[in-house]
Amino acid sequence: MAKKKKKFKILASAATVGKAPNETDRPDQINTDWVLYYPESKNTFPNDVAKKTLKSGTNSGIINSKKTLTVGNGLKYLVDGEDYEPKEKELEYIDELNADGLSLEELYDKCALDWIMLAATYVEGVRKDNQVFYFHHDITTIRLGKKTDSGQKVYISPDWEDIGVSRVLDGYQKPRMKVLDMYDGTDKQKNFIIKITKTFPSLSYYGTPDYIASIISGWVDINYRIGKFNIDDLDNGLMPSALIQMFGEPPEGMTPKEYIESIRDNFTGESKNGKIIAQLLDSPEQAANIQILDQVQQGHFEVLDKMADQQLITAHGWYRSLTGLAESGSLGNNQQIRNEFDLAMNMKVIPDYRRPLNRFFNKLLKIAGFDFQVGVINLAPLSLANDLELNKCLTINEGREVLGYKPLEDERGEELIDLEDRINDATTDNTSGVQPN
Repeated sequence: MAKKKKKFKILASAATVGKAPNETDRPDQINTDWVLYYPESKNTFPNDVAKKTLKSGTNSGIINSKKTLTVGNGLKYLVDGEDYEPKEKELEYIDELNADGLSLEELYDKCALDWIMLAATYVEGVRKDNQVFYFHHDITTIRLGKKTDSGQKVYISPDWEDIGVSRVLDGYQKPRMKVLDMYDGTDKQKNFIIKITKTFPSLSYYGTPDYIASIISGWVDINYRIGKFNIDDLDNGLMPSALIQMFGEPPEGMTPKEYIESIRDNFTGESKNGKIIAQLLDSPEQAANIQILDQVQQGHFEVLDKMADQQLITAHGWYRSLTGLAESGSLGNNQQIRNEFDLAMNMKVIPDYRRPLNRFFNKLLKIAGFDFQVGVINLAPLSLANDLELNKCLTINEGREVLGYKPLEDERGEELIDLEDRINDATTDNTSGVQPN
């Protein structure tokens, strides 16, 4: 009678599926003084995104690339659309917005990173001695109170990962929680928060980054976990190459342990791969039993890695050449890179990042009592120098300096090199004393 095969059951299984974020400020659904930053994330969504960005090379690279183009070569100042040179007192304020020495450009840089990473940024204003001083707040420390007729509170704490979703302010350590009012448009507030937020339908409190789909679907996690898996696989996958069972007594003068260690030391380690073990035995019964162990490596996910890169680029609305990612034969020429640079600036950086930030900073300056506005100095187009004919752009003395020669002292040194034209001229009319080749 055939033996009945055992049946195996899967008793339990689990899979993690990303959920779309949601918010609520309904009293019957919330038991905290602040609106939860997406309850599904246990109120730690910005903290989680910041950590994932640090781990994901591609996501971090895209965000830093966006920030570089957004902040450009620094700020410029305008009045009625025309360039403006700030006066001495204005320059002093621009260079030091607070006692910590934070400059307006440094504040712009910090706010740009917040805005690109989490679609919001928060600045504290402090009125003192008829001046307004500004301080940047780490976006991961901010939670917003419910909107009411009397205004809105802002809760600032470095401990949101410990606070979680269930504790109200009175139930937590007050010294670790700072509470400020949102700016109400008047000049009566001594301390206040000014914010800018890009919201999404059904999400009206906190910012929604443009690459939110790649966070929800898990591509940000996949991007850094592939590298981590390969490292773990290398650490944990260095398994033995063979199992050797030897029979009989060890050589005279050696214990079994010393004999085994001698074999290990002689046939394993650096530069010892490929060696063989030879035995001279009295009978076949003493032969060693050697089993070669197959090594299966699971840590190579090139296809998945490329998919993760492409999904992140698509979610960000970005371009491979500006991210530092390239495939052989697909990077394109300088013209293609410049085209993508122009597309990124005009379709993403200026409308989505720079324009909202400029409006925000113009508001900060207006609250502080200044009438000029900010603008951003653009970076130079990429690789433009490679398309220039240097002989038609550099003077002879500039060319001699590049080659390490002393400059000419007469007027010839200020002429363009234009070497080809000079040789052609010398070939047809050798009156200059230059001998043609």
